[in-house]
Amino acid sequence: MVKTINLKKTSKSELIELIRKLKRRKDDQYFLQENGKPMAVLISQTEYEKYREEQRLKAVERLQKLRSEVHAQIPQDISEDEVEKDIIEAIHEMRGVKC
Repeated sequence: MVKTINLKKTSKSELIELIRKLKRRKDDQYFLQENGKPMAVLISQTEYEKYREEQRLKAVERLQKLRSEVHAQIPQDISEDEVEKDIIEAIHEMRGVKC
């Protein structure tokens, strides 16, 4: 169940009861608003963990795609040592360190 909660009209005890409900009804979501403006979302720990795992998997997927794109741009005749040297030089350059 998705429900919008007006914080101005909700007591602390009612918010505590919503939190307790999330233990039983793990799919419930409460959108907390104040003066009609979104403030927060209240979800169960289970739903939060699912969300975090989805975000982690998406980040890994983006990183793998980026890695593949970078590898595709590296000429095949450049050694790993040369690539490593270029990376170290770029890091030093960004940090303002002279090699």
